[in-house]
Amino acid sequence: SVVPSDDVGDQTCTLLLCDKCDAYTAGQLVALEEHRATVKAWLREVNPFSPQSDPVQNERLDNIAKKLNDMKSVIANGGELEGGDEGREEEDNINASTMTMLRNYIHLDT
Repeated sequence: SVVPSDDVGDQTCTLLLCDKCDAYTAGQLVALEEHRATVKAWLREVNPFSPQSDPVQNERLDNIAKKLNDMKSVIANGGELEGGDEGREEEDNINASTMTMLRNYIHLDT
């Protein structure tokens, strides 16, 4: 049996129906949830991307910013970016997917 309560009504519900559950659909669902969380944070005036003085995250962000600036310098001086930095990823503490995104960003930015 259902117990009546004072909290009835005004409760949002999202129902998503998918024809198939493949990698693309799962990725779209993850992106939707990330967008939803970001909008909620914005509405509550919270910065979800603030490092909150986390030293590990600050170090990672600094490494990525340094790598991006180094890549921009190489391009500005007429050089070409290396295709695969498999050995350097661990040295720079930047994984392969992040390096791929940085390379794509550099080519869009120039």
